[in-house]
Amino acid sequence: MSAGRLEMKIKRKIRPEFFGGIIFDPELRITAYVDKDFMRKLGYYDFPDIDYLSAPEVVHVEVTKRCPLNCKHCYANAGVGEELSLERFKELMDILADMNVFQVSFGGGEPFCREDFLEIAKYAYDCGMVPNVTTNGVVIKTDKLDIFGQINVSLDGADRETYVKVRGCDNFDNALKTIKELAKSYDVGINVVVTRHNFEKLEDIFRLAEELDVLEVMLIRLKPVGRCRDVYEELKLSKEQFERFDSKVRSLLEFDVLLRVDCAFMPFLNPDENILIGMQGCDCGISSLAIKSDGTVTPCSFLNYHLGFYRDLREIWNSMNDFRKYEVNECKCCQKYWICRGGCRVFSENGKDSECLL
Repeated sequence: MSAGRLEMKIKRKIRPEFFGGIIFDPELRITAYVDKDFMRKLGYYDFPDIDYLSAPEVVHVEVTKRCPLNCKHCYANAGVGEELSLERFKELMDILADMNVFQVSFGGGEPFCREDFLEIAKYAYDCGMVPNVTTNGVVIKTDKLDIFGQINVSLDGADRETYVKVRGCDNFDNALKTIKELAKSYDVGINVVVTRHNFEKLEDIFRLAEELDVLEVMLIRLKPVGRCRDVYEELKLSKEQFERFDSKVRSLLEFDVLLRVDCAFMPFLNPDENILIGMQGCDCGISSLAIKSDGTVTPCSFLNYHLGFYRDLREIWNSMNDFRKYEVNECKCCQKYWICRGGCRVFSENGKDSECLL
């Protein structure tokens, strides 16, 4: 039985906000923004006197940098790095729960390289937050995972040749086996780092996802951070592929698999209601935040802006106004700006996304 179809012990959450409030459904992992009149009908009358969310909706937590693979495009430069102890990670979960964060997305490195990872995830669950995880499928055990809202497995190609060309190492059989096993019992997604080598074969991945009864496929934009700096020019989409990205995404909507698109791809999508439902531009510091394995807080997993240490998380969140009000003046006249927000911050130096075609 899928974890998403279980009646989770985590209760529905309602959080007052300056505009009204947010209602979070833990089973479907969706949020609904409602106005003050609606909140008053639910019995809420006090609203924060601020102009930003009172807390992140989701926090991305890197629990380790350890990983048995050596993927050439690894943004985290996985290997060896300082890690918080189990007790400190539990302290972090207490802080997130006290702030009324809805979801915790665990990553790495490879989270399951940490022997106590399931204990950390279970603690988050017991604190009333939905834990999700991304894995490469190498060392994961396929039982006792029903605490997770969703488990995403990285698979950058539907065949070994494409997978190896993108990642530079061969874990294809392990990843595929893991997806097959997990999909029998849990809500499973596939994460795809989109490169020039797999762009023309994305349909094959969606076709495979259908066959394996996978819930969703997440398309992730390649970013020149970590080890990927050295191979970015080799792997990044060509200008012609970027120009066809919108039409490619629309063709993938024909598959019976939920399509999700990395916020960094927003500059390459045309803004209409059919394609943009549930999609948005950069949300770091707006509705999400990230924490590295050593406890440092960053706006997003791909940015190396150190904002402080996790114990000061509430103060950090409340002091991010300059960051979250970041504007790109040269983009304000663009019809995409309301959804794109100037593109991915990884690709900008106080300006618009450097790869935007407009």
